[in-house]
Amino acid sequence: MFRLFPLPAALVAFAVTASAAADPPIGIVTSSGEFLIDQARVAGNATLRDGALIETTAAPSALRLRRGAEIDLGERARAQVFADRLVLEAGSSDIRAKAGYAVEAASLRITPASSETSARVVRQGEKIVQVGVSRGSMQVWDARGILIAHVVPGTPLEFEPQVAGAAPPSSFAGCLLQKQGRWVLYDQTTRILVQLRGTGFEREWGNRIQVIGTTDVGAQSEVAAQVVDVTSLTRLAQGGCEAVAQIIGAELPAKPVPPGPPVQTGGGMSAGTKVAILAAIAGGAGAGAYFATKKEDRSP
Repeated sequence: MFRLFPLPAALVAFAVTASAAADPPIGIVTSSGEFLIDQARVAGNATLRDGALIETTAAPSALRLRRGAEIDLGERARAQVFADRLVLEAGSSDIRAKAGYAVEAASLRITPASSETSARVVRQGEKIVQVGVSRGSMQVWDARGILIAHVVPGTPLEFEPQVAGAAPPSSFAGCLLQKQGRWVLYDQTTRILVQLRGTGFEREWGNRIQVIGTTDVGAQSEVAAQVVDVTSLTRLAQGGCEAVAQIIGAELPAKPVPPGPPVQTGGGMSAGTKVAILAAIAGGAGAGAYFATKKEDRSP
């Protein structure tokens, strides 16, 4: 026959202290209403621990992390919170963070590219991710670690990662320039520089063009975010690339052609992810609505 003896209070206290030390708090969450933390309903506020699942209800929730990141989850949002990242599963999130904190949504990883960044990231359904910035800038990376876009104030973007398998052709539009002896294109939607491989670039040097091709996911470039093997090239407009060349430190031909009428494109395909410019429409929780109420700090 076994007899049960109560544990000494000191031993119980030691066990609780050791457990708390092994899982220290990373911040706090507050709300004017109720929210769920790890599926437990809470009103007012609660301590955040690494990996906590937060689900908002009819009221938004404010997350304040010890490392300085500030996150406001909108109504009906769901996210897993870590010390170094937020995994957004549904709804909207307003982020104020420094470089080093990331947001993961669908298969994308979104990171601040400046010391102080204010942005909105929205998860719509299973595939659509919207990113808008009011201060600083954000970089968007795909599941393979390829930089697919650079989001700046005034130009919110919508992303739709494609299903795994053979990647569809990439499509970019912008100025064709040379940098360090390589042909490059500065895409006007994603604001990234891509290196081009192929033929027929000489006669379009300094013009605005659209290219279609395949991103070489295994290639690394010293001057660009992606390397694209071009299969199709179309001129969009003549000249008009002097300002872009100066900003990115690229070269134009000795005698640049005079600019033709400006041409705008609504988006493209960046390394297998559809990217489109998102209209800034007042109302709603999308990244476009972010600019209806936020002061914009436009970058070149």
